[in-house]
Amino acid sequence: MSLLQTTGIEFPHDNDVLSGRGNFVNGHPGNKQFRDYVHKQRDHYTATPKGDKPLFAKLIVNTIRNLIPPGRFLIQDKNSKLWSDIGDRKAWDKTRQALREKVQKISDTTSPSVGKPVMAKPMDTGVPNLQNPQNPQN
Repeated sequence: MSLLQTTGIEFPHDNDVLSGRGNFVNGHPGNKQFRDYVHKQRDHYTATPKGDKPLFAKLIVNTIRNLIPPGRFLIQDKNSKLWSDIGDRKAWDKTRQALREKVQKISDTTSPSVGKPVMAKPMDTGVPNLQNPQNPQN
C-alpha cells in the first residue's frame, strides 16, 4: 500500500512535475529536473529505432517516480486549485512529446521563404582565422 498522495494535493513538492503553462510551472524544481533528464536522453532517443523510443519515456517517468520523495506528474484542478497525478499513460505522453521537441538554436532556424537554414554571420573578433591564413577575416 502506497502512502503517496495522488489526489487533493495542495502543495506539490520539488520532485513533482507540473502540467500546464507559465512561469510557475516552468520554474518549478521538478519541471527543471524533468527537462534535464529529457535533455540528457534526447540524442540517444533521436538515434534509436522507432519501436524502441517508448522505452525512453518509461525510463524517465520511472526515474522521476523513484526519486525520494517520489515525483508525481500533476495537473491542477481549475476550480479547487488542488493537484492530482495524471497517471503513467499521460506522463509517458508528456515525456515523449518533450523528447520530440528540439531546443531551437540560431543555426537551426529556417527562413520561411526559402526553407533553408539561416546561418548566423560570424562575429569579427579581430583574430585571424588559422584555418585559412590567406583570408584572415574568414
